[in-house]
Amino acid sequence: MAGKDMIVSVVPIKGKYAINQDCINVQKNGCMLFEFIPLEFDVQQNRNTMNWKQKQVYALNVNQLGNILNINDLALSTKDININLSYKVQDNTQKELIIKKSKNQDTLELSLKYITNGGSNVTSYDIQIFDHQFVMARELCRFSLPYLLGWQALESLEHAERDARDERI
Repeated sequence: MAGKDMIVSVVPIKGKYAINQDCINVQKNGCMLFEFIPLEFDVQQNRNTMNWKQKQVYALNVNQLGNILNINDLALSTKDININLSYKVQDNTQKELIIKKSKNQDTLELSLKYITNGGSNVTSYDIQIFDHQFVMARELCRFSLPYLLGWQALESLEHAERDARDERI
């Protein structure tokens, strides 16, 4: 929805693991969800509201996370950035997360694209964020990495057993 006001939200999803004979086995790594949420102006309330029904999601897996963590503050201010991450979902729709920035700008462009029918149909959701907002999202990714990998289970066996029983994961 190019041209529509949007916000982006970054949400960590914990990894899934099991405990067998006091040994912790990671079954599935977690991910970072990048949610693109359209804003709509509510005339009655005279303010913008989030339209959660139209939110679009990109799940950044642990392997792709390095591309975000690799953009340090110096690179953010002195280099052009062009990162293109993608994956396919069950119905052969390809999702792409594109992060672009020119070195002379103080904003990054995040673009979420849905590509269907072999590339003949492309739907794009775009938002511009400031450098400091990207740095906050990057640091959230860095902070969340142990949770995405299931390493927080190493804190204590009691903590690991409680998390392993959590059906939401």
